[in-house]
Amino acid sequence: VVSNAKTVDETQEKINVINNQIIDSMGKLGIAKTDIKTSNYSINPDYSYTNGSNQITGYSGNANLTVTVKNTNTLPQVITGATEAGANQVGDPQYTVDSPEKFREEARNKAIANAKEEAQKLAQSLGIRLGKITNIVESQPNTPVPMFYRTDALKTASSAEITPPTIEAGSQEITSTVTLYFEKK
Repeated sequence: VVSNAKTVDETQEKINVINNQIIDSMGKLGIAKTDIKTSNYSINPDYSYTNGSNQITGYSGNANLTVTVKNTNTLPQVITGATEAGANQVGDPQYTVDSPEKFREEARNKAIANAKEEAQKLAQSLGIRLGKITNIVESQPNTPVPMFYRTDALKTASSAEITPPTIEAGSQEITSTVTLYFEKK
């Protein structure tokens, strides 16, 4: 929520009303309070710089809520619910895997098997024999996540006319790169 007003109290009141309406709206959509987090709340003066002097002309306020949506099929309703409740900036969905450990372990095991197989092929083509593995290095590159950005453009139509956006989660890859070091035989 972004709001501007002449006084701190007015700015804070505007932010608080909309912030609370959004939280209520999320609750009505079945989002647990533990899945709603205030990630920013700030009010700052706006200045006018004229003739070498600073004068406060009003105040700008921001309140950011981070909402965890466990059922991605409801994401369009969550976005629409937030904007109907007064959110004037919505964006940056991030898709994450709840328990990536099992997928990382699976990726690691496949990477190790693949590294061994490729090492055997290389050794065979070079006419050498591989000894025991002396070292292993694993890296897991960061994978970008799809993002969606939206502003208060939804507010141009009445709430009844707003069509919920289609949000596609795409897919995520959990990878593991493994380097094996073999003893020379």
